[in-house]
Amino acid sequence: MNILEWLALPLLIIACITDLRRREIPDWISIVLFGTALVASAFHWVPQLTLRGALLGGALGTVAGLLLFYALKFGGGDAKLMAALGAVLGYPLTIPFLIFCALWMGATGGIQLARGKKEAPYGPAIALAFASVLFLRHGALHSAR
Repeated sequence: MNILEWLALPLLIIACITDLRRREIPDWISIVLFGTALVASAFHWVPQLTLRGALLGGALGTVAGLLLFYALKFGGGDAKLMAALGAVLGYPLTIPFLIFCALWMGATGGIQLARGKKEAPYGPAIALAFASVLFLRHGALHSAR
């Protein structure tokens, strides 16, 4: 794992806890992640992440988050977190990240509906999507070699 992925993990834990408790994700988490991804890619701190890749990943995460924000009851903090994690992962890893987001958010929403709730905290689903991509990238893919 690279330095950005290690930075993201404790910040995602904080995001999950605050989302579960208060139904909000602090903006500073997304700002730190997005900013650090851009700086790390610009200065080549993460060899596999280019500035172009971070910007494209962030743009894809932003578009997906905005679509969910305007189409569904999706929070702004969730949308910003998706954009920031898109920048951390970079393009093309943002694509499987968004697919995992859809799967985990669908499961979360289904569970909440079954419980009679109208809203769901999606921070944990976004964190699980990030962890799923990391598992595929570092766990499953490396053990197959």
